[in-house]
Amino acid sequence: MEIPLNSKTSEFIKNLSFAFEVIRKKEKVKNPIEITKTASSLALIYESARNAVEFRAEHLIRQAAIERILKRRLFLNQKSQKLANLLVKEVIWARYIRPEFVAREKIEEIALIIEKYRKLLINGLPDGISKRILEIASCEIEESLVFNPISQVVSNYVFELLKERLDFEEDDEKIKNIQIYIAVEKGFGKNSDGFIAYKLLKTLMPHWFKEKVAAENLKDEFYRTLSFINLQFEYPLADRLRREVVFSSAPFNLVQEMVNRYEEEFVYLVQSKELLEKEAENTLEDLYRELKDKLSRASKRSIVYIFLTKIIVGILLELPIDILLGKVNYLSLGINLSFPPLLMFLLNLDVKLPDEENSEKIILLLNEYFYSQEKPKKKFVSVKPAVEKVKKVFWVFYIVMYGVTFGGIVWLLTKLGFNPVSQIIFLFFLCVVSFFAYRVRGIAKDYSMESEKESFLSSVKDFIFLPVIKVGQWLSLKIASFNVLSFVLDFIIEAPLKVFLEVFEEWIHFVKEKKEEIVS
Repeated sequence: MEIPLNSKTSEFIKNLSFAFEVIRKKEKVKNPIEITKTASSLALIYESARNAVEFRAEHLIRQAAIERILKRRLFLNQKSQKLANLLVKEVIWARYIRPEFVAREKIEEIALIIEKYRKLLINGLPDGISKRILEIASCEIEESLVFNPISQVVSNYVFELLKERLDFEEDDEKIKNIQIYIAVEKGFGKNSDGFIAYKLLKTLMPHWFKEKVAAENLKDEFYRTLSFINLQFEYPLADRLRREVVFSSAPFNLVQEMVNRYEEEFVYLVQSKELLEKEAENTLEDLYRELKDKLSRASKRSIVYIFLTKIIVGILLELPIDILLGKVNYLSLGINLSFPPLLMFLLNLDVKLPDEENSEKIILLLNEYFYSQEKPKKKFVSVKPAVEKVKKVFWVFYIVMYGVTFGGIVWLLTKLGFNPVSQIIFLFFLCVVSFFAYRVRGIAKDYSMESEKESFLSSVKDFIFLPVIKVGQWLSLKIASFNVLSFVLDFIIEAPLKVFLEVFEEWIHFVKEKKEEIVS
């Protein structure tokens, strides 16, 4: 006798079936946008290089590319219709979407979206608000071009499950639900604040997304709603909730993978507990093997970014300063160039992958989420209290850690003949690389139920690297918007390259028309 699904999972399967039906009905369009293979090949090479200079989850790359294109073309003050046409072409050139699924009529729809958000980008807006508006606009454009509801259906299911299992001190039920939703989108979905803001806006202000909406009349409401959403990202318990979701995500990551792998067959698979367990075990075995490749790809992308950025910094800053000081320190130049990528490689050598016992724990939880009819126990999340005096002692010790770690590094660099600028550059890349490596290592935890085991050696490692990683995190957050390599690529290389591709493609179409005239 088969065990029936619980109500939450039954609703999930129903929504999943509908989502697959929507995708299945998607057909090739009759009037697709045409592009030339040469232009596409050149754009693809550029995009591959461009994406290597930013550490971003793969599922966010297309939205980031749309945002980048939109920002550049708005800066050029192109009309919305022309901007939409060129934006769609650029996205197709780079093979973010397939041309046979994008009709020419879609350009008009994209133009209306661009015009709607253009009315919001008035002079005097804070940079943070302008950027968030561009992020939301790019999310709506992406959804218009490529609508795939599967991942959102899974995220909503995770939200419904965790909403019953997480609790915290908050009287406003609306705020509580929003915070758990944000935690799920960040911790499980690994989505950006911009993407989450877009999803929240669709819930809180659905009339903004109606066809031919009167943007002028809704500007004030939009700014108020956006301010409310931005405020939610600063909620005191937001990071604690996100971490709770991360720790709970292994079974949900398996569900996401099985949905992607089995597609519509998954709907029938979950009806049998025995069959689900068997296929879940097989999927986990495959995933553990694939994790090695995933780790390798993420590590290589980070190494490429670090190496390219380091070359630019060395040429533009470090080498000229050495020349001004009258002596080029080839040792410091060599160490500063080779050490960051080498460190990234070394830090990711000993990553431990999950085992069979881990799989058993995940499958056990999967059964509970899918089939258990009992009301789940709630876990209360709060800021951990600490005795004030003890907390002060910990803070003193924490500050001493920074002094010992960075003081020791500066002393060693001075002994090696590094000048102050070379030391700052070394410390900068040491911190950023350590943080990148920490994030890359986190990929191995996507399917792990085990917490890291403490030992004397791990404690010593934490003592040395924790201050470095924390500074790297701060630098990544604060200086991400000032990416030198990104600036060079976006404004010195990308803009003229895309103009050349536009002209080149028009020339190809012109020659093609003339040849057709001769034939006819």
